Amino acid sequence: MNGYFYVRNTDEANRCTLDKRETAILLAIRMIYDENQDQLGVEQDALCTVRDVLEKVVTDYAILPAKPNMEDVKRALTRLEHHSVIQQIDGKYNQGSCRFAILPTVLSAVPDERLNAIVSVLRKEERNEEPEENPAG
Repeated sequence: MNGYFYVRNTDEANRCTLDKRETAILLAIRMIYDENQDQLGVEQDALCTVRDVLEKVVTDYAILPAKPNMEDVKRALTRLEHHSVIQQIDGKYNQGSCRFAILPTVLSAVPDERLNAIVSVLRKEERNEEPEENPAG
């Protein structure tokens, strides 16, 4: 039997806080996991590449307006690996061809009820950060 367990901290202390890019990458990973859930069957880990994640973050879901720096991507993915959300298979996290497994623990990291709310907030922040067009007059 495959599975996982986690301990919930009701005091809200000692929580991992992610920055905006890390949050966007985590959300993309969760969405990729959801998209692949029908095909997973007995195998619970979804496989993807760094390129797949960046495509989701920038193009498909438009969570970020531009591709993040690859060192930031590496830092974010390494952090997620340390928290057992993903597991590297081959390559390095700062390479688009790097393959990794998305572990079922991603479901605890980003619960269903929070997924859409977080994406909406990130998109709203991006719209607010875009410089306003000032007509020359």
